[in-house]
Amino acid sequence: MGRWSSTEAGRPGGPGPDAGGRDRARHGSLATLALAAVVGLAACGVALFLAQLPLRRAVAAIAVMAICIFAAVSRRPRQALLFCWVVSLTYNRNYFFESVEVLRESGSYGPYWNPSDIFLAALLALWAYERIARKRAALPLGPAVWPWLAPFVAACLLSVLGARRMDWGAFEMLRVARIVLILWYVRFNVRAAEWWACVAGFAAAVLIQATMGITYVATGTRPGLAALLGVEDGAELRALLEGVTPEGYRRAEGTFGHPNTMALYLLLVGPLFLALGAAPLGRRARAACAVTGLVALVGIAVTLSRTSWTLVLVQAVVLAIGLAALRVVRVERALGVLCVGLFLGTLVLLPLARPIETRLTEDLREMLEFRAKHDRIALEIWQSAPLMGVGLNNYSDVLARRGEPEVDVFLLIGEHVRTVLDLRVTAWVHNIYLLLLAETGAVGLLAFLLFLVGVTVMGVRALRAPGPVWAAAGLGLFVGTLAVHVHGLQEAALWIDPDTYSFALVVGLLNAIPSLAQQDAGAPDGRQGVPWPRGGGEAGDRLL
Repeated sequence: MGRWSSTEAGRPGGPGPDAGGRDRARHGSLATLALAAVVGLAACGVALFLAQLPLRRAVAAIAVMAICIFAAVSRRPRQALLFCWVVSLTYNRNYFFESVEVLRESGSYGPYWNPSDIFLAALLALWAYERIARKRAALPLGPAVWPWLAPFVAACLLSVLGARRMDWGAFEMLRVARIVLILWYVRFNVRAAEWWACVAGFAAAVLIQATMGITYVATGTRPGLAALLGVEDGAELRALLEGVTPEGYRRAEGTFGHPNTMALYLLLVGPLFLALGAAPLGRRARAACAVTGLVALVGIAVTLSRTSWTLVLVQAVVLAIGLAALRVVRVERALGVLCVGLFLGTLVLLPLARPIETRLTEDLREMLEFRAKHDRIALEIWQSAPLMGVGLNNYSDVLARRGEPEVDVFLLIGEHVRTVLDLRVTAWVHNIYLLLLAETGAVGLLAFLLFLVGVTVMGVRALRAPGPVWAAAGLGLFVGTLAVHVHGLQEAALWIDPDTYSFALVVGLLNAIPSLAQQDAGAPDGRQGVPWPRGGGEAGDRLL
């Protein structure tokens, strides 16, 4: 009699299995309502927050949140965040901590953050979560980079200790710390899938920036998205500049803030796509890479950077020779493509011969004299502190005390540019090596040159990687870094955020190529790490 029968169990309200089901359903409904309430309250809070932001910042915040949600629900959050981070590196906007009185007084010498820092922080947080919560081991890929970089970081720190404004030097060390973080992250987290996600990010950035630049040069107007995100100069700034700076050419700058900064970026990553366009990928992948490389060439052309025009021609010749030497393409094919390319390029540029000649020669003498003058000034500033320099992030302040008219005018509008356009403004010498010499002394310059030697060693190792795809990729990145080294003799754009961090990422990717190529060589199907067959075909065509 102690048992309950099947009849009792089926009665309404009886103690049968249906009671447990109803309880679970009731609890599930309550949980759903609670979740909906939390989401609704969070949405209200986000809406109130966005309502107080300017339009461009609200749009940017919504985009960031959407990307983070997509990365969270996707099965490859690291690749998604890496792609977005690489693209966002080209958005050169600097947001200073205006709410803190002490930091606000430092102006452009103070600390700031960039939109790309949001994605970098997300990548680091994901890495920490995987290490702590999921107990995933962090194994390095490729040789250590720190022996090449550590002396430069130490030299920067020592220069800060001897600077007149140590706080400004400490703020600049935050930028150096980002370089260390990027190289560290790449070595422990970037494998084949992540490597190609970064390449896809470079491709998207090239297409976006070059298209914006071409549109501006051709029409005189910027794309709507560019204006929305705040890269329009605005009437107020144009009025301020009127009569202060001479009428110049219409030059592409994208969201980099300056044409030379954009040109250096395209010199850095453009050769990668030209090289991959000749590698044994699928037809569509090769075509996509080739088109991206050609768009990068046009992007360099519309920046009207004379040094970059020269360097890109040298890059084309070196790529043709290198691809033939690595046996990625036949010698006759490499020479044929180079000759045809130069011929077609000449045909395209013939109608523009007169404007090009004017650009090359019109103010060349004045430009050379200007750079020579400031090179001499940089050497004089260095001689005041030859061993450790005047201190990281102190050069502009020392230069401003000399009373040079062009520097006074530049710094006069600097605070307006910083607060209106969110661009950091400092006066530098147009030579990355002399800038580092003056700020970090002979010790710092030698340490920086040691780092560049390390980058060259990584490039040579990448050229020896087995497999034509990785060898071509290594050649493209290596040629890009060499152009950066030469470009630095007449411009300090490498020390501007988009180029600084993109260069650090390229170094990390270059360092990883030999190990990734070895994994490919040891894979049973010969395709490990490369997401398409080496010989091309439909599988490769579907990649891009």
